Amino acid sequence: MRLKFKKYKNIKFKPIYSAKVEKGRYFTVLQSILIFILVVISFVVSCSGFYIKPILFIPIAITLAIFFEDELKSALVGGVCGLLLDISSHRLFGFNGVLLLISCVVTTLLFKNYLKPMFFNAIVFVGLTTFIQGFLDYFFYYKLWYSNVSDVIYFNYTLPSNIMTLVCVLFVYPLIKKIRTSLVAK
Repeated sequence: MRLKFKKYKNIKFKPIYSAKVEKGRYFTVLQSILIFILVVISFVVSCSGFYIKPILFIPIAITLAIFFEDELKSALVGGVCGLLLDISSHRLFGFNGVLLLISCVVTTLLFKNYLKPMFFNAIVFVGLTTFIQGFLDYFFYYKLWYSNVSDVIYFNYTLPSNIMTLVCVLFVYPLIKKIRTSLVAK
């Protein structure tokens, strides 16, 4: 005996996988791969060279936080970039990780609720995060232990590195904006 359901006869079931969903997944994976390559390149730049070099993790993490709508993704990217910054600069593991995690979540919340993702706003937020990170790094690693030569270290190493990081926003922001806006399923 077969049961017949007459009242469900006119319902059309949608397929689980559609072309638009597959295209969206493809673009999401492509975005993730490009962002991963960008983070690896910034890790290589941070591990090589001299003491005065830009900290590329900060513009990458803050710019990604500007374009994320989810605080968890932003916190994950900020934490990973901060931990990679700790590894590359031989600092206490988690020092920059916590700082970038908090600043990325705050940036995402502010841009999600109050601000528009514009270039000037990116410069302001990257500048604030860079100078807070530079000051805390200088204070806890140099000022507390070497108070007589700490001003030389700040003006000769920390401040030029912060300025170079702020200049790198000119290149990182358009690149990440292009990655996040052009690779969207339409």
